[in-house]
Order: sequence, then C-alpha cells, then structure tokens
Amino acid sequence: MPYNLDRIKVTIKTNRHDNEGIFHIDTLDLYQARSREAFSEACAKYLKVKSSDVMADLNVLIGLLEKERVEMLKEKNKVEVKPMSDIEKQEALDVLADKDLVKRIIEDFDRIGLVGESKNKLIGYLSVISRLLPDPMGLLILSRSGAGKTSLQDAVCKFVPEESLIQYTRLTGQSLFYRDKNALKNKVLAIEEEEGMTDALYSIRTLQSSQKLSIASTRTDAKT
Repeated sequence: MPYNLDRIKVTIKTNRHDNEGIFHIDTLDLYQARSREAFSEACAKYLKVKSSDVMADLNVLIGLLEKERVEMLKEKNKVEVKPMSDIEKQEALDVLADKDLVKRIIEDFDRIGLVGESKNKLIGYLSVISRLLPDPMGLLILSRSGAGKTSLQDAVCKFVPEESLIQYTRLTGQSLFYRDKNALKNKVLAIEEEEGMTDALYSIRTLQSSQKLSIASTRTDAKT
C-alpha cells in the first residue's frame, strides 16, 4: 500500500466462501468511485453476489487501510533516540564547563578535516545546536562554485546526532507539508545545494519565520 494520501491502490482477490475456486482479482484505487463500482459489478457478475454488499465491504476496507496507513507513516518517521550514559553525560558537562569551549569546537572541526574558516565553522555549529531553542537559526552557505560549501555543510552535520539530522539532495514544492506534525521539531534539515531547495523555497522560508507549516487539500470522497 503506498504512502500517498490521495489514493489507496490495492490488489484485491475475492472468492465465494463455499467455493474458493471461484474468485475475482483486480487492482484498483479505492478512492476512485468508478473503480469501486467496476470492481463491485465484476464481483456480482462472477461470484453471483450483490454489488451493494461488495461496495459496503469496500467502504469498511477503506477505513481499515486508512488506519493502517497512519500507523505505517508513524512507524516510518519514528526515530529511536539513544539515551546518554552517565559517563557521556559527565564528559559533556566537562566540555561545556571548559573556559576554552569555543577553541575546542574549532579544533574538533580541524580534527575531522576542515581546516581554516574558524568563523564559518563556529556559526555553523551554533546554527545546528540552536535546533533545541524555541526560535532556531537558519543557515544559508554562499560562495563561488568549488569553494567548499558542501565540505563546510558536511562537516557541520557531523556534529549533529543521527536521529536529529534530516538530509536531502532535493525537495519538491509540497514535500514538507506532508510530514508528520512534529517530524521536524528539534531537527536539522540540511539540503545539499541551493538548486535542491528551489521548488520548496516558499515552505522553507515560512518554516523559518513562522516555525510551522499548514496546508488544505481536497481528495475524492471514498463514500461517493
């Protein structure tokens, strides 16, 4: 079953309870009234049942599949957050209390291979940890071609926990609108190139300024 919210495309096999050798099988979109009607009429023809009974069963099936799809989406977007050990917590507190914390952060960038650009590295680091604040920062890296934009972004993202990082090469215009309600909360959304977010620029700017996205859309009534 697909995750698309505007269709439920399934393959259904039906048979008579008193003779499993007599059956009808077809693939259809349950959100399309004509598809449901055609399937019901075919079942009535081949299985000798009432098409109205088949339609009623299809409506029940739609409700069950909608619930199942919601659970599948929740499971798909679920990310397991690994709790910190006591040792890790103490190490983090020790680093946080270091009077040379900024220097250590820059040195850590050097250790993973990004040398120089101290100010840019620090700005990038502050941007990603701001994900935990009520009003997080947004960061756009600009430079001439081949000057190291990707290297800087990749290095900054290495300091983000795996469960808090969402990376895309490209975003479509409405892709962010259909994520789970809190799917982006306290997360870093990283897009590789400016061209990759062109279609979604409106939603990204709105997300940065309003900290939320909403959309109203229409779909075919499954019961008509």
